[in-house]
Formats: sequence, C-alpha cells, structure tokens
Amino acid sequence: MAIAYSPKDNHGAESVRHLCTPDSWFHAPTTFPGCETPMDYAESHSHVMASVADLHIIQFDQSWAKDGHVLLRYTAEGSHCGKPHNGIEASGKKAKWSAAAIFEVRDGKVHSFTKDWDKLHMFKQVCLSSKPGVLFAKADVLYSLAG
Repeated sequence: MAIAYSPKDNHGAESVRHLCTPDSWFHAPTTFPGCETPMDYAESHSHVMASVADLHIIQFDQSWAKDGHVLLRYTAEGSHCGKPHNGIEASGKKAKWSAAAIFEVRDGKVHSFTKDWDKLHMFKQVCLSSKPGVLFAKADVLYSLAG
C-alpha cells in the first residue's frame, strides 16, 4: 500500500514485482478493468497517482490479519493537482473516499489482491468537467450522465 499510494515510489509494475508471488493475481473488474495482477494494478494506479499527485491515506478504518489474509479498509484523500486525467485538465478540486483491500499472503509475498473502491465517488469530486453532460473520465472513455 505504501508503494502504490506514493507519488514518488510508484513507478508502475516494477515497483511491486518483488513483493508478489510469480503467479499472483488481482481482482477489481469494475474499478480496474483489464488488470489481472498486482503489477497491472500498480501500473494503472501510477496513472491515477500522476493525476491525484497528493493522494494519501488519512487513516486505516479497519485492519486485520488471519490465516494468511490481510484486510485493510481505509479512508484516503487527494486533489486533482497533477497531470490531466483522460484529457481532463487538473481541476485542483479535493476528494475524500474509502476503499478496501484484501490480500492473500504466501511465503511473505502477495499471492492475491482484491480491491473494492468506488472510483466514481472520487471522480465526481475531482474531475468535474466543463463540458456539458460529461462528469468524469475512466478507462480511456468519457462517461456521460446526461444520456
């Protein structure tokens, strides 16, 4: 988590490869479509970090570990103060959201990582567009709530 949430240390897949088993997997199809490994996630999240460059975890709301599993539920915040996100220039707007991560650990390394994060909640707060009907950008597509 420290690497994934660090604008300085998250340089994509290679930043976390050493922390994962060779056959590790990642699951968050609605939030990070196409990401199948923790390395894919780190790569994708590095782009989020470039846009929300001051993103940081405020607190861990819940955390526990048992039988090779670790659960973290946390609250984070940041502002769209970095690079454009899918063509939307930095708005400077702040956001606050919660997310959860479940890790399966084998031999001291991440074997699986399941993430639950409502990205829309964050994008509604930081990526409001001046274009009529366009609310936020995700996965190289502009989604419109205007129909």
